[in-house]
Amino acid sequence: MNAPARRAQAWAAIGEVTDPELDQSVTELGFITEFEVDAIRGDVSVAYRLPTYWCAANFAFMMGNDMAERLGELAWTQHVSVRLLDHFYADEINRGLADNASFQDTCGHEASGGLTELRATFRYKAFMSRQERLMGWLLAHGVSRETLVAWTVADLAAYTLTDARGLHLRERYLAMRRSHTPGDFSGQGYRGDGREIAFVTAAGKAIAADDLDAHRRHIQSIRMNSEFNATLCSRVLAVRQREVASTDSAAGQALAR
Repeated sequence: MNAPARRAQAWAAIGEVTDPELDQSVTELGFITEFEVDAIRGDVSVAYRLPTYWCAANFAFMMGNDMAERLGELAWTQHVSVRLLDHFYADEINRGLADNASFQDTCGHEASGGLTELRATFRYKAFMSRQERLMGWLLAHGVSRETLVAWTVADLAAYTLTDARGLHLRERYLAMRRSHTPGDFSGQGYRGDGREIAFVTAAGKAIAADDLDAHRRHIQSIRMNSEFNATLCSRVLAVRQREVASTDSAAGQALAR
């Protein structure tokens, strides 16, 4: 694999990591501020900056740890460095990431617990948000309510779609539907064979056509909250990055004088 291919592969690997609250890729959100790949040595260095100095430490650690894990899974990487910038807990988190330590070991008595339960909570929210978006798109494009609630996972996967938006929404929903069994968002993985109902409640129960509107109202609030937070974070991060760039520029000019 040549250098550009390795760089692209490393970028794709960190792109698989999402902000746990927003269910959006850290690369799409603009969190990555430094990205260097030495393809010959197999070294990858990543630095990331979150929207505010006070972003939750457990979220910050989770994203850094996930990036390090994804990069470490690549066959050619020898040394991976992931660093958090401009954060109130950056020193502790960066030491933990460098030592491949757990969140509990990194934060000690200040950690309120491990990340398993937190991950499960946000997997649930992401699952519901992805479901709501796809359901809404399918209903708006001619799929009947009765068909929607009766589809199996295999039926949904086989349904002919040509619109890029619909394909994207289905891909994202099925990725989570197949990787996490509804009712168990602890990360144990999918245990089905495709014959399970495609659209279910968080507990894994089928949805009756008469109950679809109430179900969608419930999960719509989850999706809207996620989208609001994503928009807010993006705007706050943009302001922060402009401030950092302005400070760096001023410092450079001062050194030049």
